[in-house]
Amino acid sequence: MNIVNRASLGREKLDARNYTASADPKRKGGRTQNWIQLYVGKMQRLNVQTDGDLKIVIIGDKTVENDYWSVPYREVAALLREDAVRRPSRKNAKSPHWMIQIKKPHQFTVFLGDGKGTSAIDVQTCYGAPL
Repeated sequence: MNIVNRASLGREKLDARNYTASADPKRKGGRTQNWIQLYVGKMQRLNVQTDGDLKIVIIGDKTVENDYWSVPYREVAALLREDAVRRPSRKNAKSPHWMIQIKKPHQFTVFLGDGKGTSAIDVQTCYGAPL
């Protein structure tokens, strides 16, 4: 696989001032899905470090140059609510986090903690945006 995705190639530098996450869009059966988990503690720490200028960079297909979203945290902060946090249900489980999916067309979707409800915002202007 030839990696040409600009966000993926520059990830080490991006990690210093952004919350970066890879959302491998290729799933079995040919479905395209962009799922990520955003960890509460990491999000809070980075938001303080960047003085509120945090961007969430979601990397899609690594073989496509501009397949990523550079989403300002302030645009989606209202969706990242306490009732949407998924909490560990057993020892060794992952830290508290939000489950996010970029649904077509460019909908930043947060799944609520109960797994039933969702809330979303359009992030089309963030797709392939300057890093």
